[in-house]
Amino acid sequence: MNSATGRLRQRRRTLAIPITTVATALAVPYQRVRRLEIGQRLDPDLAATYSRWLTDREQQSSSLTLADTA
Repeated sequence: MNSATGRLRQRRRTLAIPITTVATALAVPYQRVRRLEIGQRLDPDLAATYSRWLTDREQQSSSLTLADTA
């Protein structure tokens, strides 16, 4: 597993997002996301799209956390 794709998996797990949710959101089979996460498939375009999608989820999550503390 390379470190960049491993971080995608770690970020997804930190947010408690099932791999099938990612696959549905990105309109790809979950196997493709899994192979990307474990480094069996090199797909820079998918990795970039996945990273942006996770960033959006992280921002939403932090916004909700901030709203809860206000």
